Amino acid sequence: VGYKFFPGENCWPYASPEAWWRKRAGFVDHHVWVTPNDPEEMFAAGDYPNQSRGGDGLSKWTQQVRY
Repeated sequence: VGYKFFPGENCWPYASPEAWWRKRAGFVDHHVWVTPNDPEEMFAAGDYPNQSRGGDGLSKWTQQVRY
């Protein structure tokens, strides 16, 4: 499988990295995330983002060592 990215117009979030919503939505820190498929990891912000203190989801899953 191959993919081709076409860059377009983008912007960074204006909120500080310490803002409560950016802690819960760590996926906004990067434009593209490439991870191995895992059926348990369905939601970019984790399973319960409204009840999270942050650090769940893609930002946590990409730190795992998987082969």
